[in-house]
Formats: sequence, C-alpha cells, structure tokens
Amino acid sequence: MNLIIYYQFLSAILSFAIGLFVLIKGPRNIVNRIFFLLSLFITGYAGANLLLEYHTLFFYDPSFAYKLAIFFASLHPPTLVLFSWYFPNSSGHIDIKRTIFVYAIGLFFTSLSFTNLYVKGITVTHGIRYIDFGFFYSIFALYFCVFVLYSFFNLLRKYRVSGSSVEKNQLKYVLIGLVIAYSIGATFSLLLPVFFHYSRTEFIGPIGPLILVFFMAYAIVKHRLMDIEVIIRKGIIYSALIIFVAAVYSGIIIAARTLLQGILPINNWVLTFIAAVAIAVGFKPLEEFITQSTDKIFFRKKYNYQKALKDISGAMAHLTNLDRLVDLIVRLVTRIMRLEGALALIHNEKSKRYVIVAVVGNVENLKGVSISENYAIIDELNKTEDMIIRDEIVHRISAEGMAENEKNRLIQLKEEMDKFKAEVIVPAFSKGKHLGRKLIGIIALGDKKSQDRYTSDDLELLRTLSNQAAVALENSILYDEQVKSRDIIMKSEKMAALGTMAAGIVHELKNPLAFIQTVSQMMPLKWDDAQFKETTMKMLPEEVTRMRSIVEGLLEYSRQHELKLIPLNLEESIDKAITVTSYEARKNSVTVKKQLPKDLPQVMGDKNRMMQVLLNLVGNAIQAMRRGGELTISADDMGARVALKITDTGMGIAKERLKEIFNPFFTTKEAGTGLGLAITQKIVEEHKGSIAVDSIVGEGTTFTVYLPVASPS
Repeated sequence: MNLIIYYQFLSAILSFAIGLFVLIKGPRNIVNRIFFLLSLFITGYAGANLLLEYHTLFFYDPSFAYKLAIFFASLHPPTLVLFSWYFPNSSGHIDIKRTIFVYAIGLFFTSLSFTNLYVKGITVTHGIRYIDFGFFYSIFALYFCVFVLYSFFNLLRKYRVSGSSVEKNQLKYVLIGLVIAYSIGATFSLLLPVFFHYSRTEFIGPIGPLILVFFMAYAIVKHRLMDIEVIIRKGIIYSALIIFVAAVYSGIIIAARTLLQGILPINNWVLTFIAAVAIAVGFKPLEEFITQSTDKIFFRKKYNYQKALKDISGAMAHLTNLDRLVDLIVRLVTRIMRLEGALALIHNEKSKRYVIVAVVGNVENLKGVSISENYAIIDELNKTEDMIIRDEIVHRISAEGMAENEKNRLIQLKEEMDKFKAEVIVPAFSKGKHLGRKLIGIIALGDKKSQDRYTSDDLELLRTLSNQAAVALENSILYDEQVKSRDIIMKSEKMAALGTMAAGIVHELKNPLAFIQTVSQMMPLKWDDAQFKETTMKMLPEEVTRMRSIVEGLLEYSRQHELKLIPLNLEESIDKAITVTSYEARKNSVTVKKQLPKDLPQVMGDKNRMMQVLLNLVGNAIQAMRRGGELTISADDMGARVALKITDTGMGIAKERLKEIFNPFFTTKEAGTGLGLAITQKIVEEHKGSIAVDSIVGEGTTFTVYLPVASPS
C-alpha cells in the first residue's frame, strides 16, 4: 500500500505542476486559465485520495478524506463543461450567465459533499475499505456522467465542423484523453464501488484525471502536435518490444532452471548474459517486423518514410544542374506525398528576388513568377528557420490577446501562402563557407489529394529533405557559378589570344599588302612588260589567297559556338597555328620545325577549340625562348590515339612546379594569368583526350596532347 501512497502523492504534484506550467505559457488565455482551474481540482482530488489511502493504511476513519475527494470531484464537471465551450480557441470573453448556471449546479452537489447523503460511513477490514453509500451518491454519479458526456459531445461537434487540421488534432487529443480518463475513472470510482459494491480496485480511479491532464496540456501548449496515429503506432511497437524483452528473459531463466537444474551449475549472471545476447540479436529485426506489420494492418496508406528519403537523396546526388535538380525534388515530393501541386523558388542574386523555377500540378500557371526579399513568407522563414504550416498560421490568427500588428503580419503571411496554394512551406538554407547562412530556396507544397492533413512523419521527412536539398542546391549553385566563371575566363583568354593573333596578322598582312601596293604603282609604267605581267598575274592571286586565309582564320577563331567534334585534319590546324604565330616566332628568333608523318590519321576535334589549344601551347613555347631557340611540333600515330608534341628549347620548368602547372592561376610568367594551361587541359578533356608535360631545367619542355583518332564511319 505504500506504493499507492507514493503514486497518489506524485499524481497531486504532477497535476498541479502541469496546470501551473500551462498557465505560465499563456496567463492571459482563457483556455489556459480554465485548464489551470481544472488541474487545481484534480490536484485536490488526488490529494484527498492520498489522505484516504493514508487513513486506511493507519486505521483512521477515512470518511472525511473520501468526502473531501467528492468535494473536489463535484467541481470537476462544470469546469470541464467550461473548457469544452472555449477550447481550442476562446472567443475572448467568458459568458457570465452560462458560467454561473453550470457552477450553480456544481456548487449544489459540492455543498452536500460533507453530509451523509453521499457516504454514510466507511469501515476498514484487513486494509480493504467497505463503503456504505447514501442514496444521493447515485444522483451525484448521474450528474457527473451527464456533464462529462455533454463536454465530450460538445468537443466532438467542434471536431467535426473544424476546418483546421491543427484544431482537429488538438480536439482529437482531448477527446481521446477524455475517453481514456473517464473510462478508468468511471469504472473504478463509480461503477464498481456503487453498483457492484467492489472497492478493492478503487485506488486505480485517480489515474484517469492525471491522464486527462497530460492529454489536455499537450493539446494546449504544444506548437506542433504529434499525430494520434503515430502515438498509437509507437505504443504498439514499444509495448510489443517490452513484452518481447520480458518474455525472452523470463523464458531463458525458466527454461534453464527447469531443464538444466541438477545437470549444469548455471548461476543468474550466466543466464542474464545469455538473455542479454538473445535480446540484442533479436531486438532490431523484431522492431522492424512489428513496425511493418503495424503499418500493414493499421496504416496501409502510410508511405515508407525511409525509402522515400532514400529515393529522393539518391536522385539528388546525381544532378548538378540547378533547374533539373529543383524540378526533380518538386516532382518526387509531389508523387510520394500525393499532392495536388507544388512549386519551388530559387534566390536570384542579381535581381535579389525569389523566382519560381519548378511547378507541378495545380500551380503550373505560376512558373516564372518572382517575389521580393521583403515578402512576409521570406521574413518568417528567415526569422524561424523552420517550416511554415498554413493551419498553424490560421490557428495563431484566431488566438486571443495578439497584438494588432502581429495579427496583420500573420494574415498577410496566410494570404501569400494562399496565392501559392501552399499548405506547407519548406525552406532550404545554405550552410557552406561560400554562400554563408542564407535562404537559397523554398518549396511550397499544396493540399494532399486525399485532403488528409500533413502528419508528423510527413513533416519529419520534409525537415530532413530540407537539410539535404539545401546541400544539393548549394552545391548546384556553386557549380553553376563555377561554370559561368570558367566560360568568362575562357572568353577572356580567347580575347587575349585574339589580341596576340591580331598583332601577328597585322605583320603577316604587311608583305602581301606591300606587294599589292608596289604592283599598283608599277602597273602604269610596266603594263606592257610581258615578264612583269606574267609575274604579277602569278603572284597576285597567291598573295590575295594568303590574306584571305589569314583573315578567315581570325574570323573562324573569334566565333562562339558549342563544342562540335568532327574528324579533323590535325596538320591543317598546326599549319594555321604556325602561320598566326610566325611573327612572334621571328621576333623572338625562334625557328619552328614541323615533323609529322605523312599518313597521320584524323582526330575527333572541334576546329575552333583545337586551334585555341595549339595557339596556347605554341605561344607558351615561343615565350619560353626569349633569347631564341627551336620549336618542334611532331606527332605519332599510336593506334587509337594520336600523340601531338610541342617541344621547346627554353629554360625548362622545375620538377616541384610541374605538379601545379595545370592549376588555375598558377603561372611562371610575370604578366601571365595562370589560366591558359588550365583551359587547355579542360578543352583537351572535353575532346576525351589528355595532356602531359615533361621538362628538364636548362634544356626545355615538351607538352604532349593525346587525342582520340576519328573512327572510319
């Protein structure tokens, strides 16, 4: 019986503590105040039961304690009715007339608590109470049941007409709490003692009000309620696991003592160890089995949370293109959760706006729409760094005692969500060093096709998805920026090369232009000279063709186009590169030699970009020989590949620097950008080729480019 006293004492303390906690959370809220009052009466009831058990244990007359319990119990029903009127959202003012009416009835029954109308007397025999009930106790029981049933059906009516899933979930908690609490209380405190005159289990009754306090407090205070289905599911799973642990342990102990007693000397430590191993081995598989079985029997519509997350994560891991990534996320979430529609917004750094880049379902007309950074949705996400749930916003708007400006802000937030047909807004915040902590993306999810609310599992999935999507989006944004930067760098390098080419071309055009000028000046004087005419007619077309070739080469190189791999005559490209760089070579006293086999096969290449590779490598080789030298361009047929070699007799490159030669921004030149070789390597790799370098300090350097041979087809 000592255990019962401790339990009653704990019930009283917990009831008061929970009531006080709820009051502190919302001291101005009518619902919180009513709940605190209800918890006080339940605390008094638990305290009276504590006194009752104490008196019974030590053989005092427990009649006073029992009547005190009735006193507090009689104040419970009108307070519960009051709670049912104002929960979950109070109207702001208590209806005085109705309140006086229900409490007048309650106070009438309270005033009779210490008379003999309820309890005539109590006798205790061998620690068991035998109660002699008065005729009015049955009327009291009827009063109690009528008020509780009225409260239950009033809350049930609210549940049926409520349009808010948050309110529905709150009401669901209270209704289930009422059913559990009063099933226990009515059975053990009213039904068995009054009608069956059985009071041995009467001490169980006070458990009911304590359960009700827990359910009510959770429904009032918790911002985001766990679904009842989830609680039932977890309750079944954990109960089954507890039974399993107890059964395994007990089974091993009993079996060992029954079968091995007298045969093997096995002590309790050994048996405990064996049981622990058996539990450890079987626990996880059993948990998975029970979870799957529970879902199949009770929650058939529930999707596999872990599988959904794995599918989405796996799909995101293979994409770097931002638009495709966002579109994939939206489509997968819409399909898995069976939504009416969904959309995603990505932050545009230039415009400082969030742009809708992916849409599915009933919001397809919104693609391309953008919103500013001062939108209420953006402010809320930046402030809370958490999901926004429309039902919770609606619930907060209807709450009592809210400042007008805060209420207007929430109304604006709800209206913005309605424009997107969004029930849930999921943020994606960057976490990396490059972008810092900022809101880079938003996913807006619409109604479910089933019209069901978003469950705890849904929100947990979305919260995990938010973190994973943020990482994927951040990587994709950085990749896009890297690609854009690379394109800009390649264009700038190309423009620099064009400048070098232009300087060489000017000098290359001087000779044919000088010839044409000389011919034009001599023509009036020597037109009748047959030899002059013959020489002119032969050389003039050649010089014009040469000029045309030079200009066409410049134009072709300057054009921007996508990579187009075609069978390419490598020797023609080498000749053009030698022609373009010939002025630079002569200026540096560099002799250019070409050593190519006659039957060199064609390679797969882009004519424009291959020219850029040759100009970079030949130009670098010439610049490495400022005091003159020899540049050799050779090639070898290696079967599936052609090895193109550019060798200079310059100063060479130190061995420790060769490892960094292709790194962006690494350069050995005073005025170099350090991007030429990095771009060259990138272009060669785009051609499915490779590039290598060998160098000896004081002797020279050789760059070898390996390119795939063009197929006969």
